[in-house]
Amino acid sequence: MLIDVNAAFGGRESVQRFPLATMLEQLQRIGCSIAFVSCNQGATDASAANDQVLALCQQHPWLRPVGTIDPRETFSWRNEVERCLAAGVRLFRIYPEQAHWSPDTALFAPVIERLAGTGAVLLTTATTHGLPTRLAAATAEAGVPIIFSEARYYPLAELLPLARQYPHVFIETSRITSPEGIERCVETLGADRLLFGSGTARYPARVALQVLEQAAISPEAREAIAWRNASRLLGIEPPSSARTTERQPRRPSELRPAIDVHLHDRFPGAPIEPVTPERFQATLDRCAIAGGAVSSVTGIFYDLAQGNDEVTALLDAIPRLRGYVVVDPRYPDASARELERLERDPRFVGVKIHCSYAQTPTASPSLKRLFRSIAAYERPVLIHPLGSDWPEALVEIAGEHPRLPVIAAHAGYGDAPGPTHDAAIRLAPAPNIYLEFCSTYLTTGAIRRGIEAVGPERVLFGSDYPLISLPYMRAAYEDAELSPAETEAILWRNALRLFPALAEVAVPAPTSAA
Repeated sequence: MLIDVNAAFGGRESVQRFPLATMLEQLQRIGCSIAFVSCNQGATDASAANDQVLALCQQHPWLRPVGTIDPRETFSWRNEVERCLAAGVRLFRIYPEQAHWSPDTALFAPVIERLAGTGAVLLTTATTHGLPTRLAAATAEAGVPIIFSEARYYPLAELLPLARQYPHVFIETSRITSPEGIERCVETLGADRLLFGSGTARYPARVALQVLEQAAISPEAREAIAWRNASRLLGIEPPSSARTTERQPRRPSELRPAIDVHLHDRFPGAPIEPVTPERFQATLDRCAIAGGAVSSVTGIFYDLAQGNDEVTALLDAIPRLRGYVVVDPRYPDASARELERLERDPRFVGVKIHCSYAQTPTASPSLKRLFRSIAAYERPVLIHPLGSDWPEALVEIAGEHPRLPVIAAHAGYGDAPGPTHDAAIRLAPAPNIYLEFCSTYLTTGAIRRGIEAVGPERVLFGSDYPLISLPYMRAAYEDAELSPAETEAILWRNALRLFPALAEVAVPAPTSAA
């Protein structure tokens, strides 16, 4: 049995990109027994969203409606609440982040007063720092349970101590993308405070399910998260035969080997345990990562030389890894000195540029000058782009240096004006631009659309570990349903073509069907 507390459709670009049909297909794909469904139009029109959700759930009895409440609608929100309660709605979505209202205002108090004692539960996102704390405090006295979604690493850092303080706070699992994030939640709170959610149609449902299935927790904890907690909290009477089929985590020998072109040495200040070389190696083993290329977080944020020295130490500790030299367009002289590492230490096989933290648009003259210095070494460049015109700027740079492989980190996701595949289409004219898709914002079908835009020979596997869970990204690439030939190309063969030095430590056996 599987109960999904966070499925949604519609709303702005989602109407076209992630329609109702996609949500239904995704839920059926993971064998969802019951799904609580909301309409994203509720961020701007609660009544219209409730109309759609109630009608949809009448057509599909296995779907349960999530009502929308907008406290700003002072003349209508009560009518919407009464209508939903009369229809048996138990879960209500609120949009304080998207609709820009605060739980501290007098608007919200009457809502909580009305919901108190009804058995109603609230669902909302947790991406704005401090907002979950204010929402938890505003709902505590009335005891109205509240479920927080979008629990990425920084939101999770707020949610864990918040849930320890407030027993009416729950966490939905779909965006727990920190390394061992579900395991840490269970260790900190116990399994009873976690609820499975897919985040579909926007996010791929199978990825959320695989991360839960592969978490190193007990079968009892997995069953509680998969459906028992939702059944208890939302008043669902499960069939007497309901049980969770325990699927064991896939062993490394069962995973297709991969080369990870986007690794980091550590993540200072993040709400995860420090990643020691021993833990790093264990994670690589568990996820069948044969080798990879790593860059320094210290170099990106703070000090180029210190950061690249730290990567050198990690390469000493983990022989299957190779390194990127981190450079910064703001510091051309220091960057030139760091580029010399490419000649001094053959374990450095590429260059990393992070335009966002350097606050240097991809179209800037300083970045173009830096690329001219890099081009002399003819080593791949992993770049995190910046600016609304970054695809065009990157195509121009790649055209000026046709012998230089350029990897668009995260496929540009998060910095492009539109979704990932739009950026990929704009990058298609440049044959020396490659894509890797690591992102906590990776949407349904994004990898497949990228493959269709640039071809499988220009797509690479990358995880962003230890910033992002490696099992999460492995599941995301599996969700793309790669053919055997695409699997071999994307997971490792393309990487070996760009980084021949990795052949010394990471040459997976070809798949028999490729």
